[in-house]
Amino acid sequence: MTKFSLTVALAAILTLFSCGNHDTASDNVLDKYLDVDSVRHIAVVQCLGGSDARVSIYAKDSDSVKWNIVRESDAFIGRNGFTSDKKEGDGMTPLGDFGILSAFGIFVKPQSCRIEYTHIDENTYAVDSVCEFYNKIIDASQGGPRQGEHMIEYAPEYNYGLALDYNKECVRGRGSNIFFHCKGAKPSTGGCVAVDESLMKGIVSCFGPADRVVILPK
Repeated sequence: MTKFSLTVALAAILTLFSCGNHDTASDNVLDKYLDVDSVRHIAVVQCLGGSDARVSIYAKDSDSVKWNIVRESDAFIGRNGFTSDKKEGDGMTPLGDFGILSAFGIFVKPQSCRIEYTHIDENTYAVDSVCEFYNKIIDASQGGPRQGEHMIEYAPEYNYGLALDYNKECVRGRGSNIFFHCKGAKPSTGGCVAVDESLMKGIVSCFGPADRVVILPK
């Protein structure tokens, strides 16, 4: 049975539950990836109304014959809820089935992280302006504008996170920099999904580059 590590120290005490009590939409997602060997973990985000959501983390068992739910947690989404027609600056979280572009963090890369990791420093920006770097995380010291989110200023939100492949064609105006990251002081995000830092560190430590983050309406 696959175990999902919140941290290395806590891995041994996680309790695994057999997946069974989830809705049809979640079932469809799990069925879709059961035979895809490269997908070992799925985060299912269910939008509950307003900025409230629930995240369920699933891990495939060692024989790849079923999914096990290894953690559930409250989460925050966009301040204006969710949408299937995302626009830049609308404060809404896009629905969809997303891959992972990279991991990032103000804190150092967890030792077990298997995803390309950007260590955020003074030169790291998430660009949301209309330019060639739209919807990209850049190192401004290597070229590009010092515009958008100066990511090091967003702590604890960006202590750890994943960049999702929403709008991977980088179509300007369709929304940018949809992340799965740590909760901050506000009970909402600008369009991302946020969970407790301990859980986010575990996700960054455990998820692989082929794993999925799926955002669904209730």
